[in-house]
Amino acid sequence: MTKEELIKNIKTFADQLGHDQFDREVADYKLTKLYDDVQDIDNKEAINEMDEIVYQYAHEDLANDEAAENLDFVIDALEA
Repeated sequence: MTKEELIKNIKTFADQLGHDQFDREVADYKLTKLYDDVQDIDNKEAINEMDEIVYQYAHEDLANDEAAENLDFVIDALEA
């Protein structure tokens, strides 16, 4: 997957997540999959941002809309 495709996928997921289109279990799975995709790009800042979001979502009950907003930091890191 190219960086541009990944950014598009993250934007799409963030929009869907922000509108509560997934239950938590499905969203957690999709978020983890995106995390794996970000690791493949090998952008340390983006990986750190995704790591924090995945952790907060799974262990600190980060709300869907907050997770969606935080994905902007990952996009910014990938675009830098």
